Amino acid sequence: MACIPQSFLDSAELMRPLSHIISAIETPFNIYGILLIYYKTPFRMRSMKWTMLIAHISSTISDIMLGTMTIPFVFFPAISGVPLGTLSDIGLNAFVQTFVTVGCIGEVGASIALMFENRQNQAVTSSFKIRTKLGRYFFTIINLTMPFFFMLPVFLQIPDQEISKNNIIKDNPCLSHEFSEYPVIVVTDQPRLVGILFVFITVFYLSQAFVFILHSSWYLCRSAHITNLSQRTKKLQRKYFTAVCIQIAIPLLIIATPVYYFIFSIITDYYNQKLNNLCFLIMSLHGFFATLVTLLIYEQYRLFTINLILCRKQPVLTPSFSNKSTIETTFVN
Repeated sequence: MACIPQSFLDSAELMRPLSHIISAIETPFNIYGILLIYYKTPFRMRSMKWTMLIAHISSTISDIMLGTMTIPFVFFPAISGVPLGTLSDIGLNAFVQTFVTVGCIGEVGASIALMFENRQNQAVTSSFKIRTKLGRYFFTIINLTMPFFFMLPVFLQIPDQEISKNNIIKDNPCLSHEFSEYPVIVVTDQPRLVGILFVFITVFYLSQAFVFILHSSWYLCRSAHITNLSQRTKKLQRKYFTAVCIQIAIPLLIIATPVYYFIFSIITDYYNQKLNNLCFLIMSLHGFFATLVTLLIYEQYRLFTINLILCRKQPVLTPSFSNKSTIETTFVN
């Protein structure tokens, strides 16, 4: 088997400082986004405030874990790697780091499902939605805890490390030198099981999102024929729903593309250290793009940020209470 020539791009020597640089730039920006949502979300957008906060907090934690705390250096398709981050410097067990990091990445998917459920619940008046508070609490708990449970079958069967490492070297003699020189862990010797679990969690969250998107879209199209809604209200409903879709879609693409590559790598047994490193660097930018898209889409946040940069006096906004749809959507541009 012909090996791909290795370079500095394959190395842990590049991965660690580059991850720290990215994290140092994006973390203050992400925290600014969280504070902006918490303090500057207008009353008219109150129904979206907490799901947006959950989404941005989960994205920020995921970025910090990937870019500072753990910095995974993995050897996919083998489910093995070594954390290069701060948590390793203080001696935290590498398996614990891996488990927590996978869970934090999964929380991004959970927050996406919660945001679309919230939008559907607020926009749709039919009975096809979660109507009770208890039901919505149960839905939230299931989605937020799933990322820390779906990989348990793997972490409950940690293989013998020396035997597994020797088998990986035999199967793939092209591994980068870090595999032999660093304290690498092997999470499982059943990579196909991990691939299946990745597919499961991806389908679990995306299927929910698609159901809420399709039903909301159908309802908003149908609302065009409802005479008791004003044209302005109908237009604002559609505009706000479109904004939420864009807000989710662009950052989702940032994190989904590497995940799809990991699934491909595991299933096809394809090894490329450059792509492994690049994918984790891309994933660590998810929160940055989530914050950026939010600032660009929502007029309230965008104007506040522009005025802050230009040292202008912030305008005083008086909320309108004319009707539910207008209250929730006026600030979307």
